[in-house]
Parts: sequence; C-alpha cells; structure tokens
Amino acid sequence: MHLLTSDLTPSIGIAAAVFGLGVLAWWRNRWARGSVVFALIAMTLSLWTSVDWFQEMRATALPTQVTIWRVLFYLSACFAPALALHASVILGSRPFRLKTFLTYLISLALFFLIDSAFLFRATYPSAALGYALLDIGVIAAVVFHIGAFLTVTARLLPGSYDESSPRETRRRLTYGFVLLALFLIGGLTQFMTGPLSSGTAVTLVAGAFVVVSSMAFIRVRLFDIEISELEVFLLLLVAGATVVVLQAHTPFDALLSFVGAVAMGAFGVMAIHVVRREATRRRAVERMNCALVSIDEEKTDFVNMMAHQLRGPLGGIRFSSDMLVRGDYGPLPEAARDVVRLIENGADRLLSLSETALNAARFEAGVFRSVRTVVDPASEIRTLLGEVRPFAKAKGVALEACFTDIPERLDIDVEILRNVTFNLVDNAIKYTDAGRVSVDVSYRDSRLVVVVSDTGAGLSSEDIEGLFKRFHRAGDMRRQGVGLGLFVVKKLLDAAKGTISVESPGRGEGSVFTANIPCAQVDG
Repeated sequence: MHLLTSDLTPSIGIAAAVFGLGVLAWWRNRWARGSVVFALIAMTLSLWTSVDWFQEMRATALPTQVTIWRVLFYLSACFAPALALHASVILGSRPFRLKTFLTYLISLALFFLIDSAFLFRATYPSAALGYALLDIGVIAAVVFHIGAFLTVTARLLPGSYDESSPRETRRRLTYGFVLLALFLIGGLTQFMTGPLSSGTAVTLVAGAFVVVSSMAFIRVRLFDIEISELEVFLLLLVAGATVVVLQAHTPFDALLSFVGAVAMGAFGVMAIHVVRREATRRRAVERMNCALVSIDEEKTDFVNMMAHQLRGPLGGIRFSSDMLVRGDYGPLPEAARDVVRLIENGADRLLSLSETALNAARFEAGVFRSVRTVVDPASEIRTLLGEVRPFAKAKGVALEACFTDIPERLDIDVEILRNVTFNLVDNAIKYTDAGRVSVDVSYRDSRLVVVVSDTGAGLSSEDIEGLFKRFHRAGDMRRQGVGLGLFVVKKLLDAAKGTISVESPGRGEGSVFTANIPCAQVDG
C-alpha cells in the first residue's frame, strides 16, 4: 500500500519543496532573525499544503496523532499574521518593538479561542456555544489576516517605489512584499474555506512562494540569505525524490527509491560544496579588487592634492626670485644672480613636475578633455624655450629652434601644445650632457609637427618598447625624473587624436621624438 496517491502528488511535492527551502534558509544563517522567521513561514506554508494528505491518512491515524496535527495546524494558522508582520519589520530594517510582540500575544489568544471552541464542541456536541466560539475565532482570524496584509502593504510597498532608495533595496522590498502577500493569502484561505481545508488554492500559493523566494534569495539575498541556482535545483530534486519514495508500492521499491534519493542528495551536497567554495574565492578576489581600487583612488587623490598644493608655494618662489633678479631690492652681484636663476629654474622644474603629476591624475580619473583655442603656436613655443634655455645653458647644451611655414593663427589645444613641447624638450636636455637639442616645428596636413632631437644618452630597442608607460625610466636611472613626462605626453596626444613616435640609433647615439598635434588654420 503506497502512502501517496497520484492526485496528491503536486501538493505534497510542493509542500516538500517549501519545507526544504525553509530548512536551507535557516541553515544558511542559523539563528539570525530573518532566517528563523522565514523558516517558520516556509514550514507553516508547507503544513497548510499537506492538509489534503493528512485528511486522506486520518482514517488510519491514532487519535493522539490527529490531535497533535490539529493543534499544529491551528497554531500555525493563528500565528501567520504575526510572522508576516515580524518579517516586514526585518525587511524594513526596523527594531523589534512592543507592537510586534503584541501581535504574537494576539495570535496566542486567537489560538486558544479556536482550540477551546473545538474542545467544547467535542465535549458538548449539541451545545451552541462551541459553534459560536468557533465562528468568533474564524471571523477574528480573518480580520487579523486582512489587517496584517494592509500593514505589510503600508510598510513595504511605498519603499519599493521610492526612487531615492538604492535599486537593490527597492527590489528586496518588492520581493518581500510579494512573499508575505502570498503567505497571508494562504493563511486567509484556511479560514475562508473552512476548518482543516486546503485544496488547489493553497497548493498554487505554495508553488508561487517557492518560485518567488528562490528568485529573491538568488538575486537580492532576501533576509541576507544567499542561495545559488544549483541549490534550488537540488532542492526540487529532493522534493521529487520524496514524492517518489512515498508513492512506492512495495518495501523494495521504497528502499530503492530512498537509496537513489540519498545518492542524489550526496552528489548534490558535494556539488554545492564545490560551487560555494569557488564563490567564496570569487568574493575574496572581488574584495581584494575593491581594496586595490580604493587604494589606487586614494593614491590618485593624494597625487592630485600634492600637485595642486605645490603650485602655490612654487609660484611664490618664482615670483620672489624674479624680483631679486630684476633688482627690486637693490643690485645683486653676478654670482648671486646666477644662484637666484638656479633657484628660479629649480622652481620652474618643480612646477612642471607638479603639472605633469596633476595631468596624470586627471587622466586616471577620466576627467581630461581636449579644448581648442586660437593662438600663435610659434610664440607659445618660443616662450617655453625661453623658460628652459637657462637650464640648457647651465649644462652646456645648445638649444636650437627652427620654424617652417607656421601660420600665425592656429585652432589648437594650447595646454597640449605646451605640455608636449615642454616635456619633450625638458627630457632632451635632461638626458644630454653635452652637444645640442634641436626643436623643429612645421605645419602640414592640418597638423602641427614638433620634432625634438638631441645628441644625448639615446635609447635601446628595449627602452623604446616601454617608453610611454607610466613610471617607466629608460637609460641611466640615476638621472632626474619619475617616469611620468612621456606617459602624460602620450595621453595628451591620444586625447587630441594626435600621435608621437621615437627613433634612436642606440645607447649614446641620441634620439628623435616626433609629435603630431591636430589643429586647423584660422584666416585673418
């Protein structure tokens, strides 16, 4: 004799799935409030879904078993509104207050009223009081469920449409509202259709509950419970295996089905263990990546702040040294004037370095934009060369410039023109101990071509490969610089859709840098 008929297979299969989901949710966070409340809700709904099966088995059950099951059924049905209200408090991130506690007291009083009505009817079958008490209890339970539904709606539904809240929070509240609404509808059905009555309605509600709660755990970690798709699939397989065992016609079939269910469960547990282990590793990597991104952002902010703050005092140094050179405080000896010029040149170099670091930070933050203005490019470049000429003179390096067919008015990004020219010339002087640095500027095909050649340290093929990378320093590492100048030049030209190339016969043979800056000639 099998324990389960075919017509009850859907309800018992879904009841097993709901029950298993509750156990799994509790197992995830053990005694966390959300896990416990959801487990109680799931087990309650599972009990309601199995009512038809109990009714069929009632004829062979002992009186004590019938009494225990009836007590559990009405206890769960009466406490359903309190559980739903408690869950809404957790979903809304509210503390457990006296009002929530009072709902449990109301549920307990309601249970005693309904159970007393059944006891009175069993003791005095012909007395009308028992029927009256039961009617009062059922009406009170219906009102309690409706009130709980309205309260849950008022607590959760507005938050799910609040555009000021994070999207994840709104989705979590939406899933929570649907779950609790399904649960309360299932509880209300128990009282609306009669004592110990279930049927198709609760089975459909329980099936929807399994689908929605599984999606909520997978997508938004409802109640801080994380369940994977594989675990849900395994849960459904276990529920199906339970039904197969209950439908067995012989002990051998039951044993075979049970062994198969256990084997399938063991395989599923191992698979889940592997998946969760990989998920844990992935989360660890994600946390590490977040930490690295945070450190990188802090580093960029620090460089940005330092580069910006250096410009103020450096400007003061340059202004003060210029006043001394001009003789605003009296004539200076020639040796003193040379020292002041060195101070001024050092301040200029520090200011250039801070500007380079600031541009690098802007590139990393993604806030740099190329903006064109109409200028005289030859005049801009001559001014820049005048700023670096004292440094070249101090090193004994001849600085030459040649301008070929340069229009007096070009629509060009001045900041890119200045930074590219200054960094290329500054690098050439820095890496040239004797000889010359030549700057050849020409205009062709809507591009300003700046060619900077030197007779300095030169570059090997290995040096050229990583030349435009951040913090890369080629050749003699004892020279000045932090490896940001050419990186910034490359980024500036990329932003303007320009190009840069480099040629060098080898170490000690000098090098040639060619930058193409997009521009347009302006008439008049």
